[in-house]
Formats: sequence, C-alpha cells, structure tokens
Amino acid sequence: MLNYPNEWQKRYFDMGYYKIDPIIKKIRQRIGALQWKDVYDDANTTEDERRIFDEAAMFGLRAGVTVPLHGPNGKLAMMSFAQSSSGNMSSKLLTYLELSALNFLLAIDRYETSPQVYREAPYLSEREKECLFLDL
Repeated sequence: MLNYPNEWQKRYFDMGYYKIDPIIKKIRQRIGALQWKDVYDDANTTEDERRIFDEAAMFGLRAGVTVPLHGPNGKLAMMSFAQSSSGNMSSKLLTYLELSALNFLLAIDRYETSPQVYREAPYLSEREKECLFLDL
C-alpha cells in the first residue's frame, strides 16, 4: 500500500476497508498469486467488497495481483502489484511477480534471522532498485 496514491490509502483506512477486503480474506486460504479480477468476479464476493475494487479503480488501481506470503508460526503477509490499465496480466508476468514476492520473503527471513546485532541496510543493485519501482 505504501506506493499507492495517498488519497486511496487514506480512504482505505478511513473507511475501514481492511476489515472487509476480500483479498485479505482469500489469501489466508491460498498459496499462489491471486488476480484481483478473479476475486471481483467470484460469486461469493459481496457488493460491499466489490465497492473496494471499484473505488480503487477511481484512484488509478484498475487491475492487480496479490501474492500471499506465508511465514513461520502462522505469519501472513502479502505483496500486491497494481496497474493503471484494466488489461489482463499474462501468465508469464504472474510467474515473475510471484517469484519476486517469494524471493522478497526469503530475503526478509534471512535478514530477520541474522545473528548480527547491528544491521546495515541491504545493498541493492541498480536492477533490483529498478524492479522495485517497476510500473506494470
């Protein structure tokens, strides 16, 4: 959410959408990437839940994919990738995004379990920095 438009972040939290976000509900039971359009089209998604996607689109978040990141001891995080166009994401792109998210989880795990008392910020190559800010 940190790189989503500030206005959308404010609305999302002010409206309490995190309490009913269908993506959050679905990733608890899932391992692989989840396209937002599939959740929107799911017959079990309520109108209130669909409204989150509709409003996000007004802020330029028209399509996306979320990768659940299941960690040890029941920890759960997610990494989402959004785009301003409403086109489908190719299976190749989905695979790359999934691998990127999983690699991120592994890097965080190595960092958190590191025995170092003082931790320096990890070095990122120019390509890694470019990938973090990739506009899909």
